[in-house]
Amino acid sequence: MGRNCYLVLFIPTCLLGGCNDREDDPREAYGPHMATAWRVTPGGARRDAGPFGSVKAGFTTDEDIDAAIDAARADFALKFPQYAWVNPMVHLTDDYVFFVDLAQAWASGMNIGHNNIAVALWSKVQTTEEPPDGSCWIKRPPGDRFVIYNWGWRSTVFPLAPAYQHECLHVAIGDPTHSSPYWSKL
Repeated sequence: MGRNCYLVLFIPTCLLGGCNDREDDPREAYGPHMATAWRVTPGGARRDAGPFGSVKAGFTTDEDIDAAIDAARADFALKFPQYAWVNPMVHLTDDYVFFVDLAQAWASGMNIGHNNIAVALWSKVQTTEEPPDGSCWIKRPPGDRFVIYNWGWRSTVFPLAPAYQHECLHVAIGDPTHSSPYWSKL
């Protein structure tokens, strides 16, 4: 019985290793940031404490991030007073997009479980000309692997945390297919 027991454990282990036959996907390095430290904003939102490269480089401040999240939270409560209680833990990715491996897609926000959301810190702009160096935190050229659409330069731009309200509505009502009429209020 002892030797057969090891075989029972060994075979599934081999099969698990065989599930990932595809080459390593470089997009996986751009997954959502998962917070390890938390900060409470003046309005009571709980958000990722960073540190963020964009703050260190002077493109924004922690106070700007706090203000953006508090403003979005207050606006959400005005639009949906019945869901004013929603106050998820906010994981912030210091980019305008992150890669969601399970969906094999780029996103600016996602619901990641009970009362936790992941949100890109920055909004995105697309232009036909390259933004000047130093004018934005991140810029990417046309046709790179970080985009869904292959036209124009993409770079970060204010406002901050653009998907916050969208993800809060997911926390409140679920609705992964976006079939609720509430989505039109955002």
